[in-house]
Amino acid sequence: MKQKLKIFLSVIVLTITFQELLYAQCDTKLLSEESETKDYKYNRIPPHNRCEGFYESNVSSSGSLNIVSVTQGKFKFKFDSNEIITVSPIVNNKTVDIRAVAIPLRTYYRMDAQLSPNTSLKWPVADVLYPKKLKDKKIGVFGWIENQREKVYVPLKVSSSMLRDDNNNRDIYVYLRASVNVMNVRWRIADLSLDNFCSKAGKWIKSKKRKHDEGTKILCKIPADDVKGPICLTVRASLIDRFEPLSCEAKIFIK
Repeated sequence: MKQKLKIFLSVIVLTITFQELLYAQCDTKLLSEESETKDYKYNRIPPHNRCEGFYESNVSSSGSLNIVSVTQGKFKFKFDSNEIITVSPIVNNKTVDIRAVAIPLRTYYRMDAQLSPNTSLKWPVADVLYPKKLKDKKIGVFGWIENQREKVYVPLKVSSSMLRDDNNNRDIYVYLRASVNVMNVRWRIADLSLDNFCSKAGKWIKSKKRKHDEGTKILCKIPADDVKGPICLTVRASLIDRFEPLSCEAKIFIK
């Protein structure tokens, strides 16, 4: 009986340890126990379910168009030290990597976690976001899975402990950020199940804004009624100061 109990407890310990390791995936290039300045510190946050903080970067950004947020429904939370954000992927049977980033340029903030199947992330605002004054408009959050060595974005459901959720909003909100001033932003989607190369796309949809300044959010809103499964999103923009296009292509799992 004692032997069986010992084996049972060992299984529990191994299971808890494995889930915690899955849950706390950190970027080892950014991770450091100590930082030269208090302003830059990217570390594991107790109970080690995520890594979060600021990091130093000397990399100069050239013209680029990058995805910074993919959610089902709007991403919003109350800027309050008691707020706790819950992040859940719309895919519940796969391991999903989670990342949050700052949207303003030269604000080097990151949050990283990894969710095992059928789990959610509890993300307290008090640890980093509140003291650093990062409101919901200044950050984006997205998830992804690796499918045949290819990144496929997974929309996240993000709920607030202090705001009422709009559970009926199933539209997909994709936010991008340009590192330079751009204009004539447009996007289109393709059915990924029929076209893995994203070539058979629909009509171009123009952004309501003619110009987007560098480091600001660019919204591509995809109505839930317009898609029946995984899609490929193609976004293009024109540079203001020279005749060169910027483009971004992403595969998004939508069920």
